[in-house]
Amino acid sequence: MRRKSFVSKVNRKKRIDFAIENEKQDRNFWNSVIFSDENKFNSHGSDGHQKVWKKANAALEPKNMRGTVKHGGGWQQFRVAWQQLQQQVWEEHLTSLDAEDGSLWGTARAFRKKASPISALNGPNGIALSDSNKTDLIAQSLESQFQLNNIHNPQKDQIITNIVDAYITDHTNNTDPIPPALPSEVISYIKKIKVKKSLGRDGITNKMIKKLPLLTVFKITNIINNMFKLRYFPNAWKTAVVIPLLKPGKNPKLAESHRPISLLPILSKLAEKIISTRLNDYLENENILVPEQHRFRPRLSTTHQLLRVVEYIKDGIDGNQYTAAVFLDIQKAFDRVWHTGLLFKLITYKIPPPLILLLKSYISDRSFTVKINRTFSQVRSAKASIAQGSILGPVLFNLYINDIIKSTNTMICMYADDTAILSRHYNPNTQTQNINEHLAHFEIWFSVWKIALNTTKTEAVSFSQKRPPKSRFKAKKIPGLSTPNTLSKFPPPDVAAVAEWYRHRIVAGFVTSSSPVPLKTRRVGQRCTLNLSRVETSSRWCGVVVRRGGASSSVVHVT
Repeated sequence: MRRKSFVSKVNRKKRIDFAIENEKQDRNFWNSVIFSDENKFNSHGSDGHQKVWKKANAALEPKNMRGTVKHGGGWQQFRVAWQQLQQQVWEEHLTSLDAEDGSLWGTARAFRKKASPISALNGPNGIALSDSNKTDLIAQSLESQFQLNNIHNPQKDQIITNIVDAYITDHTNNTDPIPPALPSEVISYIKKIKVKKSLGRDGITNKMIKKLPLLTVFKITNIINNMFKLRYFPNAWKTAVVIPLLKPGKNPKLAESHRPISLLPILSKLAEKIISTRLNDYLENENILVPEQHRFRPRLSTTHQLLRVVEYIKDGIDGNQYTAAVFLDIQKAFDRVWHTGLLFKLITYKIPPPLILLLKSYISDRSFTVKINRTFSQVRSAKASIAQGSILGPVLFNLYINDIIKSTNTMICMYADDTAILSRHYNPNTQTQNINEHLAHFEIWFSVWKIALNTTKTEAVSFSQKRPPKSRFKAKKIPGLSTPNTLSKFPPPDVAAVAEWYRHRIVAGFVTSSSPVPLKTRRVGQRCTLNLSRVETSSRWCGVVVRRGGASSSVVHVT
């Protein structure tokens, strides 16, 4: 008992000495920020060390302060000062935002993002709880996903394979040079690298690349030129780190409900950028890419493709015609690309042989590892995929679907793996027949190149100011084709109105109840203004009605 009392006294003495020292160091801070000179709390006096320890550990902690006369209202003053500081910081930050440089929309997107940790996953051997089990389960799911579709045409497959093998054998010793990379070209690409991008498996950050000395840049240029000479892409640069993200509306307990985001080494992206420059120069000079494709192409965007669709529908309505559209979505488009078929198409487009051999090395023997927090899965192979986080992947995918079947009676609009077929005519039966004929050709083309449709995202829509008769489209398992929707009540929206509403929906993140902006700054439901890029924002702003639970739209579409 005496020993226990002695130990407690020693520990108490240590705590008192520590509290006195901390109180001396923090005295000036509390006096200047919280307390006034006449009401400040003086922890020194004749009460002894024990009272000093109690006061230093109880009264000087903000969470334990109370607005009493003895303490000079310390907690109340601290809370007011902290709220004023928060409000001042937010007001300065929001005032500095500008829509022109993208800082406004970037901050709004950051507000709307929600952290979604990987939950427990249901696997064949039970529930995966640890990060190690989760990574292995998702990696196993992705490995089965990076396989060809179960579509077989033995005779045609053999013909295509023989042509590709013969071409590779004949041009293995080809000595035609690929235009070499220059140090100035490498430096220009390094300057454009974004510092905040995630790093690959090698651990080299973008900031490291930007800080490299000139001699190291020369060595990187030499490595890339040797790749061109050997027609070889290093295997170390072909392993991607996959970050799984939950798809919207999917079951979080299933491994296949997560979208793979591939992170590649920065040196790999640098080499891909130089290769893609040579490939794109040839494609542009020879005018190989079809004009219907607007994704991953310079000076073309979603807006241009949307304008084509809207104008086609609007012209049909103005001409008192029926317009039908079928929107197709390719299932696992980037994950199930037939490599042999891709090489066959590169040969058909007469891509220079050295580039074809280099691209063959690039797409073959690719691998990946799944990362959750700081845990990595085993490295697994990807037999039929093109990395979505790469630079060359989108260009190669465009070439893979570049020979898509066209028809004189329909219009095709392509944006990556999303394809729309539109047809218009005064007779609704004729427009239905035109689309049915085009879909029949599509079915054959999909079968040859081992492409499968995502039936859950494929739909048919009819646009008309009149009620169209019931039409039936001859496609397998495409929802909505037998009973196309009528948009007579909902005319085609104005593109500018859609774009404006999208921006207003983003900005609503600043003023809704879930916003991290202090309440006095956003003032939800009150008639006040918020200086966001010199735009006045009140409780009703540009069609966005701000309520306690969120925001709703009252945008009127222009027809």
